Amino acid sequence: MRAFFAKVIFRILLHQVYMQKNNPFYIEYHLNRSTKKYFKTLLYIKNTQSQKAFHTAQFIIFLNFQSLLRFPIKELMPKLIQLETFLSDKGSLTVLEKILPEGIKRIFYIYNVENQVRGGHRHKLTYNALVCVSGSCKVYNHDGEKEEIFDLDSPEKCLLVEPRDWHTMYDFSKNTVLLVLSNRFYEKEDYIYEKYPKIGV
Repeated sequence: MRAFFAKVIFRILLHQVYMQKNNPFYIEYHLNRSTKKYFKTLLYIKNTQSQKAFHTAQFIIFLNFQSLLRFPIKELMPKLIQLETFLSDKGSLTVLEKILPEGIKRIFYIYNVENQVRGGHRHKLTYNALVCVSGSCKVYNHDGEKEEIFDLDSPEKCLLVEPRDWHTMYDFSKNTVLLVLSNRFYEKEDYIYEKYPKIGV
């Protein structure tokens, strides 16, 4: 019974974040991330008889909820963000940090593209960040609800692509270098190539 009430409390806290931030994909991601801590907490409650211990376990669950906010949710919601850049007479320095959940595990870059379309997929779990460090390109994005086109024409612009975002990159200018940062290692099974239905069709 105690485990049941602890689970209810945890779900209510998650629901509050969902209602405030309206980002179920982010919540789902962090719910998976907290699974081990969550079950350890329930096991702790199950093996405890005192009321004090139960309240302690409730507090542990609340800390799990707080961990959702350590990586600001608002940073995931904008698609196109302006990266922090420092300018001086010695040149420019642009910083990429804390832009992907769980950090950066894979980096690759696309170049020597001539009249080609790249991408054409979405993911099951992977978040990506796209930056044109040289040149420019356009990114078509379809999240299942709306279609958008983004211009990456500055190394200070970064496009955050969530797992649900089916996207293609095209209209590459000469000598473009598109840098892609990923929060997961490559897994063939993580790719979904099927397009969403056209909106309004």
